[in-house]
Amino acid sequence: MSPAMLWIALFACGLLRGGQAIVVTRHPHHLPDNYTAFLHAFGLADRRAQESTSLRREREELFWQRHAFASAHNQRAGARWTAAASHLFDATDAEMKRLMGYKGRSRGPARKA
Repeated sequence: MSPAMLWIALFACGLLRGGQAIVVTRHPHHLPDNYTAFLHAFGLADRRAQESTSLRREREELFWQRHAFASAHNQRAGARWTAAASHLFDATDAEMKRLMGYKGRSRGPARKA
């Protein structure tokens, strides 16, 4: 996929800016009031309940960071778009990289000095 097509896909599915998983919309959208409401809204409650406590805490922290970013954007006067939650609002950095196709750095063949 070309960089331009990737950008279009990300724009259509959700804006990924600095690790933020935010839906871009021109219509007013609701941001969940709390993490539990988010989990239920996107059908993630059962899946997240099976994860470790430390991962659930990390996901909730990511949710609140992204919620703060989206709320701050939405309060700006003259904003041309509205930020809203997506199913990726609590995704970890590793999950986001995997979704973007990141496979790690290639070290290439060893060079002789």
